[in-house]
Amino acid sequence: MSSIAWRIQRLFRRRSQSPETGYRSADMLRQAAHEICREADERRRTPWNRFVERLRVRALFQILGLCLGTIALGVAIVGGIILQGKADQRRELAQKNAAAADSVAAVDARVAKHFQAWITINTATGFPGEAGRKLALEELNQDSVPLNFIDLSRAWLLGVDLPSAQLASANLNSTMLVGANLSGANLAGAFLSEARLSGANLSEADLSGANLSGADLQASDLRETKLYRARLTNVRNWHLTWRIVNADLRGITMSSPDSARFINWARERGAICDPPPPPNSLATPEDATGAGG
Repeated sequence: MSSIAWRIQRLFRRRSQSPETGYRSADMLRQAAHEICREADERRRTPWNRFVERLRVRALFQILGLCLGTIALGVAIVGGIILQGKADQRRELAQKNAAAADSVAAVDARVAKHFQAWITINTATGFPGEAGRKLALEELNQDSVPLNFIDLSRAWLLGVDLPSAQLASANLNSTMLVGANLSGANLAGAFLSEARLSGANLSEADLSGANLSGADLQASDLRETKLYRARLTNVRNWHLTWRIVNADLRGITMSSPDSARFINWARERGAICDPPPPPNSLATPEDATGAGG
């Protein structure tokens, strides 16, 4: 401190000698004042104070690093969530595209299968034999394709499985349907003349207005079959029918000698038939006159 004071005194003495020296002396005076302040600051900064200051600086840097790390972690989490969401969207879109492609492929395969089935059926129309028609019909029926007005006359369809098939007004004349499953099928108005229905399952089928003239009904299942106004002229082996309970036989046409026997036989086995005519309706005018006399 004494050396600095001596330097200040010396500078003040030189200042009075010349203006230039005075200016330089003023600069030296300011420099000396800065040195005095710096020595005073160093004197006030004890080791403990320096330690505390270093600790504060270190804590500040640690807090700053922690904040920066937290910000980086938050950015990483948000970025991960965004990327995961985009990945989920891409995965969902890929699944939808795959499902759509599978659906289109399935539709194309089904259309091709139906086209091939119809070619098989139409090619064999009117010819006897099976000719692949059994499998083609079953495939079409499994896909709920209507078979109304189809021509299957003279076809051999032994054991064909066509439950609930739509065969309204179909031509099944002289068709071999032995052991066929036609339960619940719609055969309204169908043509079944001379059809072989031995062992066929016709339960709950609709044969309203169908023509079964000369059909073979041996061991057939006619439970709850709707035969309303059906034509049963000269049906064969009707007395060997397996079951006929709740079959609707109202309004049937059966102009064979044993039609009355068939109606009585069916009524006894639970079929729904037209009520028998009253006894008086069968009397002739001569009988009524004789009874009056």
